[in-house]
Amino acid sequence: MVNLAGDSSDEALWLTFGDVVALSGDFFPPDVLFARARIPGHGGTRLDTSDELVAALKVATVDEVVTDPRFEPGGDFGHFAFSPRADRTDVERAVRDRYLALAAVNDDHFVAPGPSDARTGSGFPSAPAAYRHLHRAGRHRLDHERRAQAHLLLQLRVNWLVHLRWCQLTAEHHLLRCLLLMLLLLLAVW
Repeated sequence: MVNLAGDSSDEALWLTFGDVVALSGDFFPPDVLFARARIPGHGGTRLDTSDELVAALKVATVDEVVTDPRFEPGGDFGHFAFSPRADRTDVERAVRDRYLALAAVNDDHFVAPGPSDARTGSGFPSAPAAYRHLHRAGRHRLDHERRAQAHLLLQLRVNWLVHLRWCQLTAEHHLLRCLLLMLLLLLAVW
């Protein structure tokens, strides 16, 4: 799982590696995918936000006739306002329209299944080459996001260890002060 959005729990958008690969290229150009992920949505109702990523996942599950427990009641996306066939709301229609627009200009990905001499809109020599390039771009960005998160986690661990050491030193200092005061009191009594 990777968080494609903000660091706070309110802004987080946790998706699987497979989600990112599926969305990259077919539903979104990679740069649009990662830009939209960082714009908080509102339960599936806002265009040009992370709501579109979740809607694209819903569209894919409906079109592929698979059950994704995240869209069931109580699931991560169960509260999103999507229609049963994922084709009624503005967000769902925008996702479907973008998919068709990308398919229309991505002729080597959707039409030419093997090597071809025909000129294609993107310049890739075949559907497999286009697929590999577009999905590799998504994976590359995902790896970048994971490294950034790993760096953040490392920094948090270092800060936590520094904090624990400070607490330990403070406790030792406090303990030494208490022992010293007790020693002085004992000496004063004698």
